[in-house]
Amino acid sequence: MDISGIVDIRKREMSRLRLIISSVLLLFGALLLITPLFEPTGTVNFGEDGMVNGFEHASDISAMRNPVSRLIYTFGDWECHQHASRSFFVNGNQMPVCARCTGIFVSIGIFAFLLVFFRIKMPFWMIIALILPLALDGGIQLITAYESTNILRLITGILAGLATVVGFDSIIED
Repeated sequence: MDISGIVDIRKREMSRLRLIISSVLLLFGALLLITPLFEPTGTVNFGEDGMVNGFEHASDISAMRNPVSRLIYTFGDWECHQHASRSFFVNGNQMPVCARCTGIFVSIGIFAFLLVFFRIKMPFWMIIALILPLALDGGIQLITAYESTNILRLITGILAGLATVVGFDSIIED
């Protein structure tokens, strides 16, 4: 077999791997959106006491009926502050992560899946420009009395998710 045959096999293997990884990310993003439907209406509300990298809602999560709910909300408990005021509610239940994290994780799944079929190339400065709104919105909110809206948090999360996927993809492709 010549070198071009080896390169073709390698490209097919990479394409399959990309499809598998992006499908898992897409499924995870979908689960973030639908998990509140797995619990009885109006039973999930973590209040305002959450923090990133902590399991302060573990007792509430362990009482959930659905094992998928317990898994996804445990991820959210570790990864996100889960403040109710900064989260969307579905079925009267708080989402597993805040509005900004929802935008990040759901868009990572969607854009990773789309990149299996379509190439999106961006210069490095554009990737940084897509992350900048999140940094500004979150940073200004952190150090001042400014309070962002959940829609703005969602939008800045989506932009950062797109930047993350395109940036990671350009590293893999180069």
